[in-house]
Amino acid sequence: MKSLSAIEIHLIKKELASLIGSRFDKVYQPTNEEFILVFNKEGNISVKIILGKAIFFTNEKNPNITNFCTNLKKQIDNFKLTEIKQDNFERILEFHFESKLKRILIIELFSKGNIILCDKDYNILLALQQQVWKDRIIKPKEIYKYPPAKHHNPFDLNSNKFKEVINNSNKENLVKTLAMDLALGGLFAEE
Repeated sequence: MKSLSAIEIHLIKKELASLIGSRFDKVYQPTNEEFILVFNKEGNISVKIILGKAIFFTNEKNPNITNFCTNLKKQIDNFKLTEIKQDNFERILEFHFESKLKRILIIELFSKGNIILCDKDYNILLALQQQVWKDRIIKPKEIYKYPPAKHHNPFDLNSNKFKEVINNSNKENLVKTLAMDLALGGLFAEE
């Protein structure tokens, strides 16, 4: 399975918006790379995450609960989902929850993927995979930072800025410029 492009995640975010107003109920981990988040909004609605690859609604049931699942559930059990965001056209979704406290569940849908829980100020409370790079650290008690942006958000470009991006690209052809500089991915760039 290939990874989702930023534009696909943008469209999926619109579908997932139907979850806003629901309450977080359960989380399962069928495999090391798969999670099922269960929300309650006039009945249960499940969302499957395949780390680094996909996120979609599912009817799949799986009773496998890991330590990560238990810790995540303790942090956001019965919290209300108030917003789903995709900042800077990244392959990252943020699920914003509120109860007496605010929490942000970050789903990274690139590379090997990750699930990170932060407080309202993006202080990391819980991370499935702790990681260290030269420009960011993913582990508890650190501030969550997005990876350095390597592309433009096509929804923020006017025609002049779009021409500028195309003309100033160092990519060898238009398809690569659209795929990489505008984060459309190979399939949409080709089309």
